[in-house]
Amino acid sequence: MLNNKFSRYLIDNELFDEDTMEKAEKKMNEYGGTSSGALARVLEIEFGAPHDKIYEALALHYAFPTFKHTIEEITEQQLEVCKNILSKLHRDTDEDFKKRLFFNKILPFAIKRTPREVLQVLVSDPTNLLIQEIPVRTPYKRMEVYWAPVKLIEAIIEKVAPQQNEFLMMLEEAGQVLSNIEETEETVINE
Repeated sequence: MLNNKFSRYLIDNELFDEDTMEKAEKKMNEYGGTSSGALARVLEIEFGAPHDKIYEALALHYAFPTFKHTIEEITEQQLEVCKNILSKLHRDTDEDFKKRLFFNKILPFAIKRTPREVLQVLVSDPTNLLIQEIPVRTPYKRMEVYWAPVKLIEAIIEKVAPQQNEFLMMLEEAGQVLSNIEETEETVINE
C-alpha cells in the first residue's frame, strides 16, 4: 500500500512501477523520511534513478514552473543580469552561502520587475531547504522557484561565476614554490 501521493503520481505517469515504489517507500521509512523530497532522494541514491527525471516529476507534481532551455538559448544580456545578481549577493552575503547555493545547484538567475522585485531562482531540487534561506540571507524577500536540469544550471554557473579548482590552485602554488627553490639553488651554485 502506497502512502505517498508522489509515489502514485510517478506510477500514474509511468515513470516507475508499483513494486519499485513500494520498495522505495519502505526504504524511505527506514531512513525516517515521509516527504516527497525524501522519496525522490531515495529513488536517486538507492535505486539509481536519474536526478533530472525524478526532480522534474517532483516539480511538475507540485506545480513548480520549469526552465528547460539549452545554454545556447540564454542570451548574453540574461547572463549579465545573472552576474549582476550574483555580485549583489556577494556584497550582501558571505561567500560561503554563495558556494553552498552553487554546490546544491541553486542559482539566483533573474529579477522579475513587478511593483516589488521578485528574484527568479533556478533549482535542480525544488525541495532543498537551502532555498528557504535566500529571502533571509539576501536582500531579495520575494522569489519564484523554477526547476531546471542540473547540466543547465552547471553551464550557467560556469559562464557567470567560474569556480576555481582548489586542487589545481594548490598544484600551481606547489609548482611556483619548486621553481623558486630551483632558482635559489642556481643562485647559490652560480655564486
